[in-house]
Amino acid sequence: ATDVDKFYFIDTNSSVTYKVSFDSEYSFDGLKFNLNNLFEVAKIEAKFDNGSTETKADIATADFEAIDSLLRQVPVKYETTPWVQQTKMSLALIRSDWSGALKLLEANKKHYTKEQYLSHKAALMLKMGKVDKAFALAPTYPAIALAYAEVFPKKATKALEKAWRKNPNWLIYLGYKKAIQALPEKKRMKAILDLTRSTRDQRYSLLARADMDMDMHNWMRAKENLDIYLQQYPLTRQVADMMAFIERSGWHHEAKAIEWEQKAIESEDDALWICASCNHTVGEWHILCPHCNAFDSLYNK
Repeated sequence: ATDVDKFYFIDTNSSVTYKVSFDSEYSFDGLKFNLNNLFEVAKIEAKFDNGSTETKADIATADFEAIDSLLRQVPVKYETTPWVQQTKMSLALIRSDWSGALKLLEANKKHYTKEQYLSHKAALMLKMGKVDKAFALAPTYPAIALAYAEVFPKKATKALEKAWRKNPNWLIYLGYKKAIQALPEKKRMKAILDLTRSTRDQRYSLLARADMDMDMHNWMRAKENLDIYLQQYPLTRQVADMMAFIERSGWHHEAKAIEWEQKAIESEDDALWICASCNHTVGEWHILCPHCNAFDSLYNK
């Protein structure tokens, strides 16, 4: 763009440059459009492709009817072009049309890596309530592992142990804890110790053992695990809250509990999810980033 009213399109096949104006309507092989239409499409695409930092409210102002009208005009031979398919996918996701988005994902499978495809499909399956199918596709996906443990606790144990070995994190621990909650106390303790044995000094192993000890009222051992944690990792809100709970419930040290609660306020937030597109952090998993609407972009911290 040389200025606000002059734009240029480049035909990538012939390298011919075309000058266009903002208000004029153009026709290309049966598809009529103007720049207002294209800007609406660009507004949607930017949300999913470019990591835009605009808010979710901004996208609600997009003229969906105009975009739908534009898409209906697309000649059949251009139906499979990336911009048409991506725009349709974006619209389906914004409208929570998970089955529609899944159909588009399958139709465009070749455009994704195997890892991306499996992750996207599993996320959509989870939103559609097909937890077992989602887990079969991505058993180490923390949000899916947790959901699977809630729905199929008896089946989940071995799968969560395998997921932990690949990617130990707090959500998988919570899922595992839920899956074994029917076991007697000593067997639960042994199960968690076995789970964390191979990753003994990993941050979430230390937190898992501290959490287990707190459940068993082994306050001294719980504090020892948290002390080891603090020798290796920075204080977080979760750890400060755990320390406060030990001081108050275990040893009735109200003054020390209040000190830890103050530290919790001042400590780093325990946001579990980070968006790969905009780096926004959130405490819960969403299929679309709440900040930039990127699809399946949240990864476990």
